[in-house]
Amino acid sequence: MPLILLPDSLLDDSHKFIYNFVDMLTSQTLKTITDMRKSANHLLRLVSTSKEPVGILKNNKLEAYLIDARLFEALEEFIEDYLDEKMVRERLENATKDDFVELKDFLPTKKSEL
Repeated sequence: MPLILLPDSLLDDSHKFIYNFVDMLTSQTLKTITDMRKSANHLLRLVSTSKEPVGILKNNKLEAYLIDARLFEALEEFIEDYLDEKMVRERLENATKDDFVELKDFLPTKKSEL
């Protein structure tokens, strides 16, 4: 399992990713696009300090989420690591013996080869 460094608020005691997207969709703060236009700085502070997403409504329809930059970066890293791990597993499952190299054939044996 790859090492993933996430903000403490995203990890449980055993360092497993626990951000609950159901909570994000159901119990968030909702603001209108007008609120966003009038008080963008306030919304940015709210998101940054609460570490909770803010849903943005346009014509009473949820259009977007405003989330903390650290959370967004952690989510990007989490997804990238997940996809990398998935690719490695797929390659290992589909690998043949010819896809591997003996360690002795890979590493140089003499100082002159370095």
